[in-house]
Amino acid sequence: TQSRSSAASDVYKRQGIIMPLISCFDSWYVVQLDAVARAMPARQIADTISKLGADSVRVGGNVADVLPDLLTEMTAEDRLVVFGSFYTVAEVLGIYHLEI
Repeated sequence: TQSRSSAASDVYKRQGIIMPLISCFDSWYVVQLDAVARAMPARQIADTISKLGADSVRVGGNVADVLPDLLTEMTAEDRLVVFGSFYTVAEVLGIYHLEI
């Protein structure tokens, strides 16, 4: 059926985007986009990341709730990379009143 092939296609797209990045990060933190109705559930994305071999994968709430705690855990040598959706990036930029 159409929905099955679409779901399978989504899995392959996620894997294709995530796989080259697995070894680039020490840990992954997946957040839920509450304001985006078509956003994939964070748990589903985290499961894909784990299955592809990431050692540390956490699932959190939304960006505004998770970001302050995440920044507190980081050291001066750590880097935060935000990607996956323009909505995610826009939320982070908006919280810190940053512009690109």
